[in-house]
Amino acid sequence: MGLNIKATRRASLEGFATGWDDCFVTVTAMPADQAEVLQDKIDACKNLKDARGLSELLRETCNEVIQSGTIINTEKDGTAAPYKFSKEEVPEVVAALGDAWCIQVIDVATGADRLKSMAN
Repeated sequence: MGLNIKATRRASLEGFATGWDDCFVTVTAMPADQAEVLQDKIDACKNLKDARGLSELLRETCNEVIQSGTIINTEKDGTAAPYKFSKEEVPEVVAALGDAWCIQVIDVATGADRLKSMAN
């Protein structure tokens, strides 16, 4: 019987905004072969200088790998409080994060963040 390893990781959102130090997203760990395909797509967008395509790829990938998390939600009256979001709300969270944070989330999903810390 083959192994079926499904791992999740946490990507911290500390520094995203004031009060977000304890916020995070939970992501599904991406297998190495899937991460390689993603990197090839990212490289292709960069080579073509396709910023829009790259942005769409990053957001699409985050929509796939993010499962849940905790963010700060601001109510209509201006009060802000921690909010646990679900998979159904991921596209709204990804839209708010922007490309730079999507890259950090993808680094955690692919394990690239661990490679960076080992190289130093």
